[in-house]
Amino acid sequence: MTDPNAHDFWDSPRSMREASRRYLVRKAVVAARPSTGIYWWIPQPDGSWSVLAFHDEFYSMNSHTFMWRHVVDHLHTLYPDIKVDGDIAMTYAGLPRGRVAENRKGQVSVYHGNDSPGDLALVRTQFNLPADANLVFDDHEEMLDLDKMAVERALGGQ
Repeated sequence: MTDPNAHDFWDSPRSMREASRRYLVRKAVVAARPSTGIYWWIPQPDGSWSVLAFHDEFYSMNSHTFMWRHVVDHLHTLYPDIKVDGDIAMTYAGLPRGRVAENRKGQVSVYHGNDSPGDLALVRTQFNLPADANLVFDDHEEMLDLDKMAVERALGGQ
């Protein structure tokens, strides 16, 4: 039996304010120093590309396969007619992507598939990296042809 006086965490304005405050504080801390995480290049309806970044500080399961569903949701906001449960559902390697990682010596590198549609300086900006951050080609980050074709179909040839 459920307690009629109980309420859900997210229903409490105080809890929501506190969660929002903590998020903004963490976001400010992340913005003030180099960060690590994963990213995708996202095609915009006007033909340009942007970088969608997922910082490790905010996501405990920060892998391309796990975060792809959030990319699909983001694509759906840009392209409302996209079928999110069709071909695109598991095609995480259908858009240019990469990872920003720190090695044991504390050096941060941008791993990419050499298929980025824009300047990797945009990735450096998203992760607050210095201009001389190491760029490393990693074939693991390359788009896969079948995934790329599925994403192109879903976006209507974008």
